[in-house]
Amino acid sequence: RVAAVSFSLAGVLSPIAFAEVRNRFGLPGFASFYMICTMLHVAVICVVPETLPREIRGQRTLGWADVNPVKYFRLMRDDEAIPELAPVLRVMVTMLLVFYSAQFGFLISLGLYAQLVYKFSENEAAVLQAVGGFSQVVGQSLIPVGVRYLAKKNVMSIAMISAIFAASLAAIPGRQPVLLFTAQLFLQASLAVATICSGIASEVAPKGRIGE
Repeated sequence: RVAAVSFSLAGVLSPIAFAEVRNRFGLPGFASFYMICTMLHVAVICVVPETLPREIRGQRTLGWADVNPVKYFRLMRDDEAIPELAPVLRVMVTMLLVFYSAQFGFLISLGLYAQLVYKFSENEAAVLQAVGGFSQVVGQSLIPVGVRYLAKKNVMSIAMISAIFAASLAAIPGRQPVLLFTAQLFLQASLAVATICSGIASEVAPKGRIGE
């Protein structure tokens, strides 16, 4: 629900907002608006509350080594204390890496493809992205219902099949532009995989490592 209201809803509003700024103020206004949004993003991150309990935080002193992202790959190595943790995380990381390497490439290039091949205007490309954001809202909202009646693995399988179907629609020769909107609907719904994987990781990881 949090992902549906925040991340997914932003996928509906931001393409339209950026397209409107581009139309009204041109590229300089667009660049300024982008920088303002980026700085606001950093400011919001700074005020996000700490999730680890105080007693766990008090057991260690943070240093520069703690900001090294490479050290967190230790979670995917065998752990004598929690032997079942590493195999689960290795499977999820590998699956997400392979899946999203293709999916995000498709997602990022879809608007450009529509503009180059079908001569979409900037506003039409923004609507295409907004349709994807709407699909995210619906898909993320349905996750609690799906995991209640189906196993998490089955819900993730359905989401991945949705992404494959989206890519298949875009590959149909002589397709109509409307199929790009249909493909966007199925493509964005597949982002449920990341949400469920995050939940699984939080369930199997010990409390002291959930942030990692």
